[in-house]
Amino acid sequence: MMCAHTILEISKHAHELLKACLPIISGLIFFGTQEEDENINKMWKETWDDLLPNSTNGIKLYFEQINTLLSQSLNSQSWNIRKQAAVSYSLIATTLSNFFFLFLFLFFLFFFLSKGNKIIEFIDKTEEDRKVLENYSGPIISQLCEILTGRVWKGKELLLQSLCDVAITSKNSVDPKPIFDVILFLIFFFFFHFSYSFHFKFFRLFGEK
Repeated sequence: MMCAHTILEISKHAHELLKACLPIISGLIFFGTQEEDENINKMWKETWDDLLPNSTNGIKLYFEQINTLLSQSLNSQSWNIRKQAAVSYSLIATTLSNFFFLFLFLFFLFFFLSKGNKIIEFIDKTEEDRKVLENYSGPIISQLCEILTGRVWKGKELLLQSLCDVAITSKNSVDPKPIFDVILFLIFFFFFHFSYSFHFKFFRLFGEK
C-alpha cells in the first residue's frame, strides 16, 4: 500500500517527473491496477489514469515493459501474484481486441448508413492493436500452458481464462494444438475444479479457431 500511495502522491505533485519515468515504472503501475485489495487497486488505477488517460494507447506504448513484469510475476512463488499477472494478461487481451466496441461501432454505422470508409479505418486500428499482443503471444501462451499443467491451486482458473483471452486475441498468429491439448487435459482431469464459465471459455476458444 505504501508503494501505491507514494507513487500516487508523486503523480499529483511531480507529474512530469513521474511521466518521464514511465518506461521504468509503467509495468508496475499496470500490474497494480489488478490488485485484489480495493483500496490499493483504486490508488494504482488513479495513477494509471492520471499518467495514461487512454488505456489502450498506454498498453501499446509500454507493452514490452508490462509484459516483462507480468512474465516474471507468472513465475512467482506467490499464487496471488500469479493470479494478478493472469488477470492482467486477460485485461490486455480484451482491451486490445475491442470485440465489444467493434460490434457496437459496426452496428450503429450500419444502422445509420454512415460512411463505409470509417468502418475500414476502425477495423484497421483494431487489427493494429491486436498485433501488439500477437508479437509476444507465443512465449506468453507457452508460459501459461506450462503453469496450467502443474498442481491445482486456488485461483488457477484465472490462468485458464487468461490463456483463452490471449489465444483468442492472437488467433491469427498462434498454433492452436498445444493450447487445446492443455485445456483438454485440464477439463478431463480437473473438471470439477473449474466453473461452467470456464468451460464456456474453452468452447469459445474452439469456435474462434
